[in-house]
Amino acid sequence: IIAELWVYPPELLKSEKGVEPLQTVANKKRIPLATPHLSGEEMIFINEALDDNWIAPAGPHVDAFEKEIAEFAGVKGAVAVNSGTAAIHLALSLMNVGKGDIVFCSSLTFIASANPVIYQGAELVFIDSEPETWNMSPEALERALEFAAKRHKLPKAVIVVDLYGQSAKMNEICDISAKYGVPILEDAAEALGSSYHGQSCGSFGEFGVFSFNGNKIITTSGGGMLLSNNTEALERAKFLATQAKEIAPYYQHKEVGYNYRLSNILAGIGRAQFEVLQERIDRKRLIYER
Repeated sequence: IIAELWVYPPELLKSEKGVEPLQTVANKKRIPLATPHLSGEEMIFINEALDDNWIAPAGPHVDAFEKEIAEFAGVKGAVAVNSGTAAIHLALSLMNVGKGDIVFCSSLTFIASANPVIYQGAELVFIDSEPETWNMSPEALERALEFAAKRHKLPKAVIVVDLYGQSAKMNEICDISAKYGVPILEDAAEALGSSYHGQSCGSFGEFGVFSFNGNKIITTSGGGMLLSNNTEALERAKFLATQAKEIAPYYQHKEVGYNYRLSNILAGIGRAQFEVLQERIDRKRLIYER
């Protein structure tokens, strides 16, 4: 399948100087996954943030954006962060993934799905895709878990990716993972607005992740969201994402934290984008039908 994407008719390769390099042709004919485009309401939210002097990684737009995304996805809570990668990293931290642990991950994905595993010092094992969705194969996952169980070395987590907004076969994957007692981290970075059997992508695992990078269906320029029904874990995520600063009248830190929170201005952009999410979904479907 992948090879066929790079096969071009001979007439596309011809030029006055002969045959053009394939990469040149690819650039000329490239169809982007998505391009950032504005709703027209962004400046209203940005000006609110500026007028209120809420420009830090906290504020009313951050709180409202978290609530809106959580309600849309049908989960109990969400934490706005500065990238989908940061959200994955926080989730792995909350799942106590560390040195010596194993994490299974979809093989066909962007590197951001895998990098946070390395941040934690854990070992990556890639699980191959199946042809219908291009996402993690339930059969391959079951074989890998069976093999790992026999070695008494089950993974600490399974990162399942919903590639290009297409859900993986989550019912089967969830059943298989539950059978072995391994939690799922659903990397739904590209799947905001997608659903599987009526349930929102990003809501299937112990944690879910959305991205608001420039090539996503809605964007904050850079940003992400960590989702879960475990509200205690989300409070812990907020703590870690704000440099693990203790409640004290001075800067006190007892453990390593991260500078991962989303700014109030960017959250305002996200809220304006979120208002037109359904329009973007409808447009994606029209493009698919074409």
